[in-house]
Amino acid sequence: MPETIKALSFSLFDLERAIAQHDYTKFETYLIDFFKFIEHRNNIETSFHTNSDGKTVMSHKGLIPFTTQMTYKEKLDLYSRLASVITTYLSDSKYIPANEFLIHFIIYKTHITNIFYLSCYGNMDHILFNRNLLDESLSLNLKTEQDIKLLYACLSLSSKIKFDPEQLIKAIPYWGTCWYLGLLYGHHHSYNQQIEDNLNKIIDAHSLIETMEFDATSVELSFAPWMLCSYLDREDRHEIKKSINIAIQAWVKKKIPAGITKRVSRYTEQTTKIKKIAILSEHYTSKHAMYRCYHPELSLLKNRYHVTLVTANNRYDEISAQDFHEIIEIPGSVEEIASTAAKIAKFEPDLIIFPSLGMAKWTIPLSNMRLAKYQMMCYGHPASAFSKYIDFSYCSEPRPDWNFQQFCMEKIIPIYQGKDFIWEPHSDYKEIDIQKPNDGIVRIAINSSLPKITPRFIQMCKVLLEHSSVPIEFNFFLITHDAAFEKSAIERLYGAIKVHPPTNYMDYMNNLATCDLAIGTFPFGGSNTNTDLALLGIPKVVYSEGCGIASYADQTALEKLNPPEILTPQSEGELLANLIYLIHDSALRNELSKKIIESNPYNLFYAQKTNADAKANCKLVSAINWVEENG
Repeated sequence: MPETIKALSFSLFDLERAIAQHDYTKFETYLIDFFKFIEHRNNIETSFHTNSDGKTVMSHKGLIPFTTQMTYKEKLDLYSRLASVITTYLSDSKYIPANEFLIHFIIYKTHITNIFYLSCYGNMDHILFNRNLLDESLSLNLKTEQDIKLLYACLSLSSKIKFDPEQLIKAIPYWGTCWYLGLLYGHHHSYNQQIEDNLNKIIDAHSLIETMEFDATSVELSFAPWMLCSYLDREDRHEIKKSINIAIQAWVKKKIPAGITKRVSRYTEQTTKIKKIAILSEHYTSKHAMYRCYHPELSLLKNRYHVTLVTANNRYDEISAQDFHEIIEIPGSVEEIASTAAKIAKFEPDLIIFPSLGMAKWTIPLSNMRLAKYQMMCYGHPASAFSKYIDFSYCSEPRPDWNFQQFCMEKIIPIYQGKDFIWEPHSDYKEIDIQKPNDGIVRIAINSSLPKITPRFIQMCKVLLEHSSVPIEFNFFLITHDAAFEKSAIERLYGAIKVHPPTNYMDYMNNLATCDLAIGTFPFGGSNTNTDLALLGIPKVVYSEGCGIASYADQTALEKLNPPEILTPQSEGELLANLIYLIHDSALRNELSKKIIESNPYNLFYAQKTNADAKANCKLVSAINWVEENG
């Protein structure tokens, strides 16, 4: 798929007119363009910003007349209108959509589900009722294959209809596969209990994935649950990843030509020393978090080995390219996996390193095949690959009582990145004058990505509201616009929220600086966002259940600050008690903030970048030596 999508050439009014005139051909063309538009992370709402001349200008064109400047109610009204045109189209019993079009409702199901969640409908069950496929008691009446396909199109995680995942997966196998994976593709957050219950029912049926026959489309659909399962609030969260790996490995075996397989077998058998290393990184521009975390290690690696970056076009720049001897550009698409494998095999690497496996679609199939004698991952995304083709992993030094190996299939190399590992500051960072509002409201920051914000975390916030005698405002800092999350948070947290729109780094930091306290998400913690809080002197309360590598992320990042016990509770009950205490004790919050500032957090995290001695904490070269000796 192309990297960029043109602005929409039509408006909501055009969609409504096409439906009113029964011009379904035009409507289908519009809707396919719309699906592609939002699939590429384009916000439905048009956004504006104030330029250097003080003028308000459009920074992003969405679907007219949606804008970010509308009131909450105005947005919901428009989403209801959008859902209504889709309802009218799918409810017309005299029209049968072509399979090629109807399947879009299955593949892009999460996007459509969010539209209906924001609308007055809540879900798409009413469409099946309109089609006489569902009665008032929510009992289905399906007679034909077309009826089943319409069920696939309308049945979502928001549905109140009872369903059997296995029965639906097997009814029409290809459509059933797309329906199952489509439910999980792009699912970042359960906006209510109905969604959470249906999500768990789908996850419980993960072993059925092993029986699915994947094609390129289903492989791409599977990448979202492969990654996002790490954020699930359940003990068996990664079992679905194992099932997906089995299905992908079967697909890879069919896609890779025998000649490539033979070549790889030949040079891996001949590998005796590690000389050539391929870094398979989905993103490595100098302003990206990947560069901030891995630049020191990779710059040292270049001094000892021939290091090649394998990445998609435009995913590096002149500065970051200096960490490598050469760069292999790949298409970055699943369809061209054979071409990508051929380019890597031509280089004949002795070792492949995945710095943050899964952050780009093309890395997951490559982690499910053999392209080098040694294949290693780092925990840029802190979870095991659970693939038999990933041999080793390299991570930061855990505390003695943290047993990371129990969470991994690959062998964790017992040589760790040092506790004083080098962080790189954001290139746009500038020290700011911190001015907090003096209005009596305690502002609490949750500067985590949406998948980390679980229903249990929201419930904890709700309990805090109910037990606070002072006004609280939860400040969410998301990396993308999400009107559905805003609606759910308003409903669940009684409106005591502020969802900050995505913005540039320093505007984000200025907004964050207004907060008095921060809460770490669980079970999946934070990483780079912890340094942002530290630079602003904002105390963060973090709790780990010790249920995976990601659950220790906050402690690892904040260890340099030596946080007191009140910021590191040992149970969920203690977490609530400590937060309630801190919410009501402004003097203690100020004292904690003062100590963070006095510790000079910038020097704690970043001073090492000019200190050659600190590079001793970069142990990747030693870890590779260990692999040579023990692999």
